[in-house]
Amino acid sequence: MADWGGITPWGRASACSIATLSQRLGQGFAWTWRITTLTITGFGKILSGAIPLKDSLAGPLGIAREIGRQADQGWRNVVFFAAGISINLAVLNLLPIPVLDGGHLLFFVFEIVLGKPLSVRAREMAQRCWFTCPSSVNVASSLKRCENVLQ
Repeated sequence: MADWGGITPWGRASACSIATLSQRLGQGFAWTWRITTLTITGFGKILSGAIPLKDSLAGPLGIAREIGRQADQGWRNVVFFAAGISINLAVLNLLPIPVLDGGHLLFFVFEIVLGKPLSVRAREMAQRCWFTCPSSVNVASSLKRCENVLQ
């Protein structure tokens, strides 16, 4: 039977030492940290132009295609790929873009510095402006992938 970290497919725990469990948790944290730093580094390279934007975006079709490729390699690859996507989204969600959580944190910083909240009008304008940027990138990446699929 495959080593699943002391857990059988039927949900019953088999003998698993604390050292093994702690080692696996440590490996999980190390892997998460590595994917987080790679995401930040990759995003920096995209912004600096070291990685072309057209080669670095994947919309829903590109992600679905990659999941298919990972599934051909086994279910563990699919799980790791899904975890990588989740970590990537968590990092990007913390960017200081008003419609994301990082933008809300930025508004809180402005509130602390100014001593009062930004006006509703200022927040609405920032959110409208920044909403178009991620939406445009998503549409562009989806169109690019559709073009690749049709070729």
